Amino acid sequence: MRAWLALLLCGAFACGKSTPSVGPTSGVYPGDEDNPRDLTDLTESEREQLCDWTAAIGGGYDASVDCDGGLVVSNFPNQQACLDAFLGACGSVTVTDWEQCRDKEVSDPCALYLYTASECANVARCLGETDGGPAPDPDAGEGGM
Repeated sequence: MRAWLALLLCGAFACGKSTPSVGPTSGVYPGDEDNPRDLTDLTESEREQLCDWTAAIGGGYDASVDCDGGLVVSNFPNQQACLDAFLGACGSVTVTDWEQCRDKEVSDPCALYLYTASECANVARCLGETDGGPAPDPDAGEGGM
């Protein structure tokens, strides 16, 4: 879970600084409306591309920002750490889900949008499934365990 948080909560620009010159999407083909691509569907090359984009819009690998209250939000130190930690871990997160959540997160790294923004609902749900806690009960439906 720490690895997810390190990446998902990361951002490396403070108020007043301009955002890095990175496109609004990673360039990884997201599929289409009828057949969106999950993170688990990506090739190794596409995972690398998504990791690089994810880090770049947050200021680059190993970048960090200090938030009020002592919270330090930081990116993975390198691409391999990103690949090892999250991509391919959850089949319920699409490329589009990931990109929209990441765009929202970097708009205010200290706001913890992963837990509050509708753009991040699927990513947060996946985090709950992969953080070492009990496996979700498939008979409990969408909201229960």
